[in-house]
Parts: sequence; C-alpha cells; structure tokens
Amino acid sequence: MALLIPAIQSSRESARRLKCASQLREIGVALQNFEATNQHFPHVTFQFKLLPFIDQKNLFDLIPSQNFESQGQLPTWELLGDHTVKLYCCASDSGNNGAKGSNYLANFGSRFIDESGDGLFALSFPIKTSDVVRGLSNTAAVAEGLVSIQNSTRLRRVWGIIPPVADTSTLPDVCEWIALDPGSRGYPPLLGRGIPWYGGVVQATAYNHLLSPNRPSCMNEYAARIVVLTSSSLHPGGVNLLYADGHVRFENQMIDRGVWRELGSRSGTHR
Repeated sequence: MALLIPAIQSSRESARRLKCASQLREIGVALQNFEATNQHFPHVTFQFKLLPFIDQKNLFDLIPSQNFESQGQLPTWELLGDHTVKLYCCASDSGNNGAKGSNYLANFGSRFIDESGDGLFALSFPIKTSDVVRGLSNTAAVAEGLVSIQNSTRLRRVWGIIPPVADTSTLPDVCEWIALDPGSRGYPPLLGRGIPWYGGVVQATAYNHLLSPNRPSCMNEYAARIVVLTSSSLHPGGVNLLYADGHVRFENQMIDRGVWRELGSRSGTHR
C-alpha cells in the first residue's frame, strides 16, 4: 500500500494536469475566435470578454452593454454574483472552490505594470496580431495561477515589501527570497490572486514574467503597479502555459529567468 498510494496519486495528478492543459487550449481557441471577430485580442478583462466564445453568452449578457460603451461608466460587476465558470478552474487547485475564482491569468509582459506593457494584454489598449513582433507561437498568452483562499500560503497572495526597496530593479530578487511562511515573518498579504475572475483587477487576473513560475508575488510597499505577479500551480515542477497561437506547453519552474522574460514580451525584448 505504501508503494501503491503514491503511484495512484501521481497518476491522478497527471490526469488533472492534462485536463488543465486541455482547458487552456479551449481558452486559446476562444482567444483566436475573439481576435478573428474583433481584429484584436481582448482588453484587460479577458475572462469576461471571452464568455460568448466559450458558450457562456447568457452570463455575459448579465452585464448591460452600455456599461462598456458609456464613457466613465463602470460595469456593474455585482450582477455576476458568485457565478462560476468551470473552464476557468483547474482541478489540481483544491483551494479554488469555484466561487469567483480563476486559475488562468493574462500575460501583462516582462516588466512592471504600466499603460502600454509588452505582453499580449495591456492596460490602455488592446493588442493586435501585428503587434506581436516575436510571433504568436513564441509569445505567452495565459498561464496558471493559484487562487487566494483564507490563510493563504506563499504562492496565493501578493506580499508587501515594507520598507520598500529604493532600486526597483532589485524587487524580483527580493521577492524570490521571501520566506516560506511570509505572514509569520512580517510580510503583509496585500492582494489576492485569481478572485474575482471578472472586474479587470490586474493584480488578481494577470501575471507578468519578472520571475519564473512558482515564485512568490510581491508589491513594493503599496505601489500597485510596482508589482511582481508570478504564475503558479500545484502541478509538480512547473505550470501549463498557453501561447498566443493556441498551443499549450508545460513549462519547468527551473526555466532560466531571462528565457521566461523573453516569452512574456510580444516584442522579444525586455528591460
């Protein structure tokens, strides 16, 4: 039994990882269909804007269209309540009970969050295929992320670096060496990850390529844009990554940081 149980658990996790990759491929097809319809990829709130392309138009229609068309009017997200989108939930993450959570995060590039960004998603404008200089097959689109829960562990929160670092270029290094038990070591849990899946809160629904997968996420004190947002999963050794052309690859968490940053940049360069 001591030999059999670990083998069964490993087999089940392999099946969950494959299922998770399959869900990402479905999201990839939806992204391609959205781009073909609109001539650009979805802007910021990709989880919500893909709903009509994943057979969830009834859920999409709960938010009045004028909320997006009227300048200065914010969407009434509360109309979505606790609706769950099963496609956005990875079975390996038992912490994601489905209530407003998504295990799939948008790539906002290889640097801190700013208006333009260099990922497949940006704050100020939607990205077109022609903007992806590196090519769709070489550019990350969506990666896995663990959802925040009560008493969240190291990978499920964005931790505050207080006092802040003066040289923000060193923030990824500081972040990588956050203690295994950040909460008990004085790091405040400033933001959650993956919740809610709607609303366009970048720190919750996106990630960047400043650190390789399965490293901690952190913020330079309370500067919401000076933030390291990592990809994470409970799959042993890495994360599933959807590329902009729709293919999915399992990326090892030991991938070189420079290579990982290149994958996050649609221009093929990072600073």
